[in-house]
Amino acid sequence: MPPQIFISYSERDQALVKGIVAEWEAVGVRLLRKTTMRPHLPETGNWMTQVQQEDSVLLFITDNYLHRQDCLYEALEIIYHSSIKGKILLLLTETARIDNPFERLTLLDYWERRFIQIDEDTWAGDEEAILKERYPYLRIRASINTFLADINSFICIPWHEAKQGGYKPLFQRMGFDQDQVLERCIQINLFLQPKDKEIALEELAITYPTNQYVLFTLARLAQDSKNYSKARATYQRLITQHPAYVEGYYNLANLLAIYLQKYQQARRLYEQALQMDSKYAPLHCYFAQLLTEHFQEYHLAKVHYALAFELMPDCWEAHTKLAALLRDHFQDYRQAREQYELALRINYWNAEVHYNLALLLIDPFKEYEKAIKFLEQIQDTDPEYPYARYYLGLVYADHLQMYPTAKEYYDHALHLKPDFVAAHVNLATLLKDHFQKYQQARDHYELALHMEANNAAAHYHLSFLLADHFQEYEAAKQHYRQALEINLNLTQN
Repeated sequence: MPPQIFISYSERDQALVKGIVAEWEAVGVRLLRKTTMRPHLPETGNWMTQVQQEDSVLLFITDNYLHRQDCLYEALEIIYHSSIKGKILLLLTETARIDNPFERLTLLDYWERRFIQIDEDTWAGDEEAILKERYPYLRIRASINTFLADINSFICIPWHEAKQGGYKPLFQRMGFDQDQVLERCIQINLFLQPKDKEIALEELAITYPTNQYVLFTLARLAQDSKNYSKARATYQRLITQHPAYVEGYYNLANLLAIYLQKYQQARRLYEQALQMDSKYAPLHCYFAQLLTEHFQEYHLAKVHYALAFELMPDCWEAHTKLAALLRDHFQDYRQAREQYELALRINYWNAEVHYNLALLLIDPFKEYEKAIKFLEQIQDTDPEYPYARYYLGLVYADHLQMYPTAKEYYDHALHLKPDFVAAHVNLATLLKDHFQKYQQARDHYELALHMEANNAAAHYHLSFLLADHFQEYEAAKQHYRQALEINLNLTQN
C-alpha cells in the first residue's frame, strides 16, 4: 500500500499545491488535498477522521495560510491533536518564515489587531450561531502564543530546499522510502529531459523489477508519451505484482476509459478499486463520469458524485460534473445551479465553472444581468477564453437588444478563435438583421460553411440573405434545400 498523505493549504495557493500533487501522483503517491473549509462546521465534520487515517500530514505554510482564519484554525486543530502530532511536517515557503523570531512577532501583532477588530464587530444571529462563527477566532486567540512559542519543536522544512532536493528531506522525515526508490523516481520525473526519463527508469527497474513506484512511474511516463499499449501492459504488471495497489487499478481504468475506449474493462477496474478503497474521492468522480457518458446510469452516477464530495468537500470537479448531470439528464436546474455555486465557492477563479453557471442563468433562469457578470469575470481569469465572449454577444443581441455591444463581443470571440463557426453564424445574422451589412454577413456565412459544410443554420440564413439582398435565387434555393436536409425543424422558424 503506498503512503497516503494529507496536505492542508490556503485556497490562494492552489496553483502551487496542484503542482506538488501532480508531481507526487505521477509516481503513485496519493495526496489528500484539502483547502481549509471551516472545519468546525457540520459539513466538514469528518475531516479530522480523514486526517487521522493518513500516514503523514503536510501543512503548506505560506503568508496566505498564516493570515487566514480558517487556515490557522485548522493548523492548530491538527498540530495539537494527540493522535496526529507525530505525523506532522511543516513546509515553510519563503513568505512564511515563522521559524524567525521577528516574523513570529509580526504575525502575532497582526492577529492581535484582528482580535481587537473582531471584538468591535457586531455579530448578527442567535447566540449559538454567533458562537459558531466566532469559535475559530476564540481558538486562535487561545492558542496562537503557544503555537508560536512551540514552533521550533515541530519539524519545519523550507519549501525551496524540499523542491530542489526532489522532496528528499520530506521522504527522509516521513520514513517510508527506506530504499530511496520513490525519491529517485521523483527526481527522474522532475529533473530529467523526457527522452532521458525512460532510460533512467528502465535502469532503475533492473535493480527493482517489481517495485511499485518504478512500475507506476514507467506506466505514467508511457501514458504521457501516448504509448498506451506499453502503459496498459505496465499497469497490468503493476497490479499483478501489487494486487492491493489502488492507484494501479484507478490509473489503468482511467487509461482504458479515456484513451482506449475500453469502457466495460474500465468499469470492472473502477469497481475493483472501490471494493479496496471506497474512501478515495477521485475514484468515485471518474467512475461517475464513466457511468454518465458510456452507460447512461445516471442515478448511480449521481450517487458516486455525492460520495466524492462527501469524502472531499472541496472537490470542485465533483460539484461541477454533478451539476452537468443534474442539468442534462435530470433537468433539475435548481440543484444544478446550487452545485455550480458550491464549486465557485471552492474554486472561484475557474473559468469553466463561471461559464457553465452563466449558461444556466441564461437558460432556463433568464437572469441575464447575473449571467453577464459571470461571463465578464472570465475575462479576468482566462482572457483567452473565446466562449465567454461568444455568449456575451448572444445575451446582448438576443436578450438585451444591445447590438453594437453584441457585435464587439462576437468580433472579439473570432479574434481569439477564428474558426469559431457559431460565432461566424451569429455575427452574420447580427450584421444582416441590425446593421444592413449584407456583404459582410455573406462573408461570415460562407466562412462558416467552408469550415462546417453541414451547418444547417448557416445554410438556412444564407438562403434568405441571397434571395432578399443579392437576388441569387438558384443559390438561395440550393442552400435552403441543404438546410432542410440537415434539419427539417428549421421550417418552423
